[in-house]
Amino acid sequence: MGPMSSSTAEVRVKAAEDRVKAAEWKLKADQKKPRNDAKYWSDQAEKYKTERDLAQETLARKEEELAKKGKELKVEQRAHTLTKFGVEEKIANASDLRISHVNQLHLAAAPLSAPDFDAPPAEWEAYERSKLRGKINPSLLELNHLSSLDLSNKNFTSIQIQNFSGEIPHNLGNLSKLQYLDLRSNNWWDIEATSLEWISRLSSLHYLDLSYADLRKATYWLQVTFKHPSLLELHLPACSLEDDPSPIGVNSTKSLVVLDLSENNFSSVPMSIFGLHGLVSIDLSGNSLEGSIPDYFRNISFLEVHDLSGNSLNSSTPNSLFSLNHLQFLNLSGNEIYQDISEILLSLSRCCLDCLESLDMAHNHLFGHLIDQLGHFKNLAHLSLAGNNISGSIPSSIGELSSLKFFDVSETQLNGTFPGCFGQLESLETQNLGRNLLEGVVSETHFFNLTRLKTLASSQNRLRWQLGPKFPRWLKFQKNLSVLDISDAGILDILPTWLLNLSSQFQYVNLSCNRLTGGISYLNVKDVVDLSSNRFTGALPRVFPTLQFLILSNNSFSSPLFELVCNSLRTEPIRILAIETNLLSGEIPDCWNRWRGLGYLNLENNKLIGKIPPSLGHLSLFVLNLHSNDMFGELPSTLQHSTRLITLDLSDNHFNGSIPAWIGDKLSKLEILILRSNNFDGHIPQKICQLQSLQILDLGHNNISGAIPNVLVI
Repeated sequence: MGPMSSSTAEVRVKAAEDRVKAAEWKLKADQKKPRNDAKYWSDQAEKYKTERDLAQETLARKEEELAKKGKELKVEQRAHTLTKFGVEEKIANASDLRISHVNQLHLAAAPLSAPDFDAPPAEWEAYERSKLRGKINPSLLELNHLSSLDLSNKNFTSIQIQNFSGEIPHNLGNLSKLQYLDLRSNNWWDIEATSLEWISRLSSLHYLDLSYADLRKATYWLQVTFKHPSLLELHLPACSLEDDPSPIGVNSTKSLVVLDLSENNFSSVPMSIFGLHGLVSIDLSGNSLEGSIPDYFRNISFLEVHDLSGNSLNSSTPNSLFSLNHLQFLNLSGNEIYQDISEILLSLSRCCLDCLESLDMAHNHLFGHLIDQLGHFKNLAHLSLAGNNISGSIPSSIGELSSLKFFDVSETQLNGTFPGCFGQLESLETQNLGRNLLEGVVSETHFFNLTRLKTLASSQNRLRWQLGPKFPRWLKFQKNLSVLDISDAGILDILPTWLLNLSSQFQYVNLSCNRLTGGISYLNVKDVVDLSSNRFTGALPRVFPTLQFLILSNNSFSSPLFELVCNSLRTEPIRILAIETNLLSGEIPDCWNRWRGLGYLNLENNKLIGKIPPSLGHLSLFVLNLHSNDMFGELPSTLQHSTRLITLDLSDNHFNGSIPAWIGDKLSKLEILILRSNNFDGHIPQKICQLQSLQILDLGHNNISGAIPNVLVI
């Protein structure tokens, strides 16, 4: 490799550092996540903010220079709108700005992370609003001195750029001084290119990102990009790229440092890659690679980041892979590799004992035992071997991994006792030992020093948890805890006030099946709370506005429902509300209109009185259970709108009147209908026979008269 200028070397080092940081984040994730992960976009937002500030400073300096030379700069319209979650900029009448000497232009948007597929419409609307919209004048493509252009994360269906309505304009190639070009999209195939020949004219280009562009018609993409003389970093993930039909490899550039071809349609590794001897990072994850891992990776001796996850690679790892003595991040997860894990660890210890930071081989066909050499990887921060056939015990040497933050060996065949050495891992944030054959006693001494722990999962083992009888105080020092499940842990104590006042935002809390006592005023939990089968008393707690699952069953809460149902400042609908077997009193309030997302409501075995409120019938309930209360009155006609009901249990109350015919006519999905032990009278309506899915019908102990419909007679 020939000598580089100092500026080129600096760009190359920076590109490598940026890629390593990105790969580090990616490999720390519990599972492969979409590219718009919240942390990723948060980091990107900070980066783009700095770049935008630099561009504005450059523009201000150019304006000052032009003013001194007596040249008038006319600005007809400039609107900058900063929003909470992103940046919207509109630059109009660019031809009147006379800013042809501007060398950096960054209009990157940093939108909210994409919601879950089943998120409420309001979340999706907020996500769409966070994207940059408006018009950008075509004179953008006439800024001949431009060295950096960032139009990433745009919704190109909402931004109008002349000659840029889907097809990438070829006259971008006229920006001959361009060094940085980012056209990364939010959505699949927002933009497309039939040819990338214009890139050849960008002789100074160092960085190119066309993520999520449709390049199916760009036949010569490989020849153009791999032969580019100055390109350092190339990102083409999710571009529908396929195997190169040409049997002859391209005489590849010596400059490329970072290459991302993830989430494409390759069935084999393009041979031209092995000529990129200067590569520091390569990502081929999420393709359709088959067969063995190619031996030729030994040619890329400076490789630090190597991601082949999410393919169909089989056989074992080649010895050539373990000649990469600069390797820091290795991800082979989600393949079909069949090999003894001890062989892999021994080979890695010979090549990169002091540099390996992340090893992910989850969900393969690995077998064998973990070995003591595992504890010698002093810089190892991420280790995932989940979903394999590894057996034996966890070696005590793992306690020597002082840098370890993520440890996942779930769904394997590990046995032996729960290792006490975990208490030495003060950097540990995530520990998943679930679905193994571990046994023995787990006490709070195992976790007392783990102040950074965010997630602890060890279910479906043979462990006996002895965290009680007092509530474990080591939790008080967990500053980043987001998921907490200490159900059935033998705790007999008052729930400490400090637990729900921790600075971190809980997402999931399960304290069920203990003997916790006392009252709870507020639950600072974002998604799921399960406090069932304890001895809590007093009023129902106030809850966080986004809570979706609230399970308080089998306690002694004794307040009315009004405060929880009518006065909560909800931003998301609770989906499951289970408060059965408590001491709730008063009437069910008639203010359920704000609970439209509720699907499961169980209030059985309380002391509720009054009638069923009409607004309850306007919900999308699957289950409504009011069994064993003191309620009365006729069934409200609004219940016929609950057409998704599968279970309706109103037994052991004092409801009266006739059984409505609309139950058979409107509630066609009913599988369980229990009206037992009430005061219903009259005949059984014939339309009950229309309930084709009905499996349980109980009308006993009422005042019903007349004949039983023939269809119901067995």
